[in-house]
Order: sequence, then structure tokens, then C-alpha cells
Amino acid sequence: HCLYRGPDDYSRGVCLLRRRGYQCRPGADVCDAAQGLWVHDRRKCDRYGIFLLVLFAALTSSISLMETVVSMCMDRLHWNRKVSVLAVTVGILALGTLSCLGYGPLSAVTVLGMAFLDFFDFISNSILMPVVAFLTCILVGHVVGTKVVSDEVEASGSFRRKKLFEVMIRWIAPVCLVVILAGEILKILGVISI
Repeated sequence: HCLYRGPDDYSRGVCLLRRRGYQCRPGADVCDAAQGLWVHDRRKCDRYGIFLLVLFAALTSSISLMETVVSMCMDRLHWNRKVSVLAVTVGILALGTLSCLGYGPLSAVTVLGMAFLDFFDFISNSILMPVVAFLTCILVGHVVGTKVVSDEVEASGSFRRKKLFEVMIRWIAPVCLVVILAGEILKILGVISI
């Protein structure tokens, strides 16, 4: 049984590890406990089973993300489900293959001086994320209005930082996002280095 009982979820995880035979101590690092689960388990089922669970978690997450694109193809292009799934799967495999081979056989091919994986990372994290966040701020702050969000939050309790939220979403966050986006674009063009 567990010798260490603490007030948080982490302690319950340590207790679970303790019951399974792993060494744990008060204040143990999460990595110490997790390493025991991932590496030092002698039972074959646990050793390979955890990787199988991670594989299924990644696969189901990928399928749920793919569903949005498939649904858009069905709605906008009027394709049936099988054609939509096939087209999206081929597109994902093509882009994924470029990412995988970008530091291998395709390392001589670059886009804006970047390997494919770095380019896709740049587009998604440095361009699309700030643009979508900026558009979300404009939509919530100026088009729909902050009252919709405030009412939703207040339906389940008090909204203590309501004024701060309204100022942030309408004025401060959009300016910060434009600065981030401009900085990323200037960095890739070589104008500035951060």
C-alpha cells in the first residue's frame, strides 16, 4: 500500500506506482516515477503495452483532427465520405512524408532556407497560430462582443477578472499578436535576429 499520501493528483500517481512495485519517496520527481513505468518494468505486457497505448492515443487524436477536414471536403466540395477520407489521407501522407524525409534524402531541398519539417513548423507555429489568435480576438472582442463569453463564464460562477478580460481581448492581445507575427516574419526574412 502507499506510504506517501499528499494533497494532489501527483501523489495518487506516485501511490499507483508504489502499488505496482516502483520505488517512490516524498517529493520524488515526476521523471523518476515515470521512468520506472516506461523503462524498468520487467513484465512484457507493461513494457510494450504502454507504447501500444501511446500509439492508440496518437492515432485517435489524428483521426479526430482529420475529421474536421473530411467534413469540410464533404460540405464544400460535395464529395462523399470515402472520397473525402481518401483525399485527406493522401494529402496528410504526402505532407508527412516530406516532413520525415526533409532531414534525410530530401535534405538538399529547402523552402525559404528551411527543411520541410522546419518550414511546416514555421507556417503552423509562427504564422497560422498568431493569425488565428488575432482573428479570434477581433471576433470575440469586436464582432460578437465580450458579453457572450462573460455570460457563459458567469453561468457557472463569478467572473472576477471580467474587466481585465475585456481589455485584454479587445486591445492588448491583438497588439501583442501583431508584434509576434511581425517579429517572426522579420526574423525569417533576416531583418532581425532573436
